[in-house]
Amino acid sequence: MTNPTFSPFWSMSFVDGHELFVDHDGVAALQVLAQTVVDLVITDTMMPRSGGVELIRSLREHPEFRQIPVILMSAAARPGLDGLGTVTFLPKPFDLAALLHAVEEALRRVTGE
Repeated sequence: MTNPTFSPFWSMSFVDGHELFVDHDGVAALQVLAQTVVDLVITDTMMPRSGGVELIRSLREHPEFRQIPVILMSAAARPGLDGLGTVTFLPKPFDLAALLHAVEEALRRVTGE
């Protein structure tokens, strides 16, 4: 996460049976992913050390992470995502309902439900 004050939003938003891991950049996120099985990655294009697109590229380079659905959010224009697999783009600003809908759709694509 680029803004630590945004963290309470995440912890309040995903209390319904989901465990949440929040990191401030893509490098830290990859370290967590190396030790933790996750169902979904939500990232921002603008993060220190490694942004969201770089994180997605790193995920797609590792076979064990290739199928993890990704939601990429940004206040900037949609970046080029060719060759990065299925990525849901969520433009900022967004409301909680839009985020939850994107999460449900991304997880539904994986589970086929």
